[in-house]
Amino acid sequence: MQVSQSEMKTIKRALTHWQQINTVTPEQSQAMEQSIQLTSFDWFKLAKYCFWIALACIIIAVTSALLDDALIAWFEEFFNSAASTKAMTLAGIASICFGFAWHRKKRYPGKFYSNEGYFFLGVLFSALSLLYLGVWFDPEVAHWSLLLLSASLVYGALGLAFPSHLVWLFAILSLVGWFGAETGYLSGWGQYYLGMNYPLRMAFFGLAIIALSQALHRWPARRSFSQLTLILGYGLLFMSLWVLSIFGNYGDLLSWSEVSQWHLLHWSALFAAVAITVLIYGIKTDHSISRGFALSFLLLNLYTRFFEYFWDTSNKALFFAILAFSFWLLGSKAESIWQLTKQRQNSSVQAQK
Repeated sequence: MQVSQSEMKTIKRALTHWQQINTVTPEQSQAMEQSIQLTSFDWFKLAKYCFWIALACIIIAVTSALLDDALIAWFEEFFNSAASTKAMTLAGIASICFGFAWHRKKRYPGKFYSNEGYFFLGVLFSALSLLYLGVWFDPEVAHWSLLLLSASLVYGALGLAFPSHLVWLFAILSLVGWFGAETGYLSGWGQYYLGMNYPLRMAFFGLAIIALSQALHRWPARRSFSQLTLILGYGLLFMSLWVLSIFGNYGDLLSWSEVSQWHLLHWSALFAAVAITVLIYGIKTDHSISRGFALSFLLLNLYTRFFEYFWDTSNKALFFAILAFSFWLLGSKAESIWQLTKQRQNSSVQAQK
C-alpha cells in the first residue's frame, strides 16, 4: 500500500497508540508498518492542480479564439441566429459533454479530476442553453427564476444519476438562486417576503438544505452527497445569521440607519445561540464540520459585536485580554473533556480484554 508522507505520519501515530494500549503487539505493528510504502511524489495533488490549470487554459483559449477573424465571423453568425437554434446547439454540446463524462467515469472511475472536468463543461454549456431557452420563450424578459429552478432540477437529476459531486454543487447553488429570485423580484413583495428580509428567509432556506443533507445521509447509495450538502447548508445559514446580526430584519439601508445597533442585539444573541447549539452537537457527535462552522462563526460574531459596540470606547488591550482569558478557559474545559473521553476509551479497551 502506497501512502503520502502525511498519511504515513498518521499511521505511525496510530500504530504507536495501539501498542501502548496493547491492541497490537510490537511484531504486528512492525509487520503492518513494513507493508506500507511511502510515495516519492503526490501524483494525486499534481493531477488536481493540472486540471484546474487546464480549465483556466480553456477559458484563455476561448478568449483568444474570439480574437481570431475567421472564428469571429463564425461566432457572429452563431450569435445572430435565432435563440432557439442557440439553445438547441448548446444543449447538444452539453449532452455530449455529460455523456462522455459518464462514459469515462464508468471506464476510469479513479480519474476523478478529469471526469469532473468534463462534467463542468457539461454544466457550463447546459447553463448557456437554458439561458437562450428563456430568451426563446420570452424575448423581452427571460424568466430568470424559472430558468434557475430548471437548472437546479436538471443538475440535481444528473448529479445524482452519474453521480457527480460537482454537478450536485451547481444544483444546490441554482436552487439558492431560484429561491432568492422567486421570493424577491418576482413575488411582488420587494425586499420582504412573508415579513422577512433576504437574510432571514435565506437562513430558513439554509435550514432546509441542512435537512436535505440529513435525508441524503439516510440514502446509502448517495450518502457521499450528504457532507457537501451540509457544508452548503451551514454556510448559507451562518452567513445569513451574521448579516442579520448586523442589519436585523430591515429591508433598506435608510430604515436600518435610523436605529441603534443595540436594538439589534437580539439577532446577535440568536446568532450566538445557533452557533453554540451546533458546537455542542458537533462535540457530542464528534462531527468536525459542525464544530468548525460553529467555532468560526462564534468568533466572527464576537469580533463583529466588538467593532460595533466597543471599538471607539473600550481599551483595546483590556478587551483582547478578556477575550483571550475566556477562550483559555474554553480550551481548558475542552481539553479536560478530551482527556476524560480518552480515559473512558482506554478503560473500555482494557475491559474488553
